[in-house]
Amino acid sequence: MAAAWRRSERSERGAHDQSAEHVGMLGKLAAAVRTGLDTRWAAVTLADGRRVVSGSEDGPAALTLPVRGGLGRIECGTRDRGRLHEEDQRFLEALAVPAGLAIQSAGLAARLVNAQEAERRRIERNIHDGVQQQLVALIAGIELARATCGDAETLGHLREQAGQTLQDLRELAAGIHPSALTQGGLVEAVEARCSRLPVPTQVFARRELREERFPDEIEGAMYFTVSEAVANALKHAEATTIEVRLDRSAGRLSVAVVDDGKGFGSGARRGLATPADRLDALGGGLELDSEHGKGTRVEGWVPVGG
Repeated sequence: MAAAWRRSERSERGAHDQSAEHVGMLGKLAAAVRTGLDTRWAAVTLADGRRVVSGSEDGPAALTLPVRGGLGRIECGTRDRGRLHEEDQRFLEALAVPAGLAIQSAGLAARLVNAQEAERRRIERNIHDGVQQQLVALIAGIELARATCGDAETLGHLREQAGQTLQDLRELAAGIHPSALTQGGLVEAVEARCSRLPVPTQVFARRELREERFPDEIEGAMYFTVSEAVANALKHAEATTIEVRLDRSAGRLSVAVVDDGKGFGSGARRGLATPADRLDALGGGLELDSEHGKGTRVEGWVPVGG
């Protein structure tokens, strides 16, 4: 966890450094305009609202020039002595092309930084929601085998589960969508995930749903919701049986994970924060119904149309 935190810190620091570099480039452009026209201030404003000012902006702009392509605008204030003339306007217009290139470069670099950060967070979520929960289930299985003096069949099952977890970790490290989802779809992937659990687990889904495919982000969100819910059932609820139901109706794809465990307190909701965020980002939601001694029901859904 400490290593992961350090990687995250380095990534965020790198993104911050690149962002500062982009701001610095725009600042140099604003300073060049201010120096060239000998004005009190000059500013470069991007289309997304970001603004860099050179000097002290102490009044309305005396000259404004839109940058080609709707990328932003360049503004400058008044001079301490004298007024701005037509040649000053022509000077500003001459900067339109290099200014546009600079602004476009800054915008592209910022998008690349954002894309890198989004990808880092995606892999981080997938590791947390997928492999980490598989490891939790594996540990629970080992503890159960130790308590019951597990036979060769049980140990072989645990070995197979460990091998699958290692494969999933390698895929995530390479940034690949889990192969179980890619190859077989949501229902098949959920069945494969639940078949490796140390307690009896049943998966129910209609035949037509088994044959239907959904966008990667939807299948991933539902799969990781199941992974987190069953891991919680094993780790916290001490469940002896688990039931998973997948369904599509009324424009929604839904999943319900029900266990017969001892139930959770309010802290269980924090453990489901990440899958809840995933579903929320897709326009869906997650609900938890749990009481001490009465088991737990986790329900998640996303809109799929039709």
